[in-house]
Amino acid sequence: MPDQDRNYSLRTAWCEREVFLQKIAEEAYRAARYRLPFSVLVSKVSFYNQGTERDLRNFVGTGLRELHFVCKVAEDSYAFGMPNSPRAGAEIVAGRLRRVLIGSKPRTGVADVPESSVNASELLASAIKNLN
Repeated sequence: MPDQDRNYSLRTAWCEREVFLQKIAEEAYRAARYRLPFSVLVSKVSFYNQGTERDLRNFVGTGLRELHFVCKVAEDSYAFGMPNSPRAGAEIVAGRLRRVLIGSKPRTGVADVPESSVNASELLASAIKNLN
């Protein structure tokens, strides 16, 4: 359990990139096998500062469902794994996120299973490609 605590915090839903990709792979497989929705949302901010980080952490704590998990994938980019959330649900969360981070000029992109892919890396890449 100590390794899991170091890599993933159940209280905040934040995880390291390797754990995030592993969780995406597991959820994508489960979604494809049982025909359940699963989406990946990526947010990239243009103006990053500590206020952005604070606002994002508050959003994660209050604006996401318990099942969702988050990872910082680059200095200015975050990815959200959203089990049991169809693309439309991820788009709603993306809209809320854009309103919360409005001063940071966020762009968001969504990918889902099975339309985009069932491979974790391809799902993340597809969401990044779909940034708008």
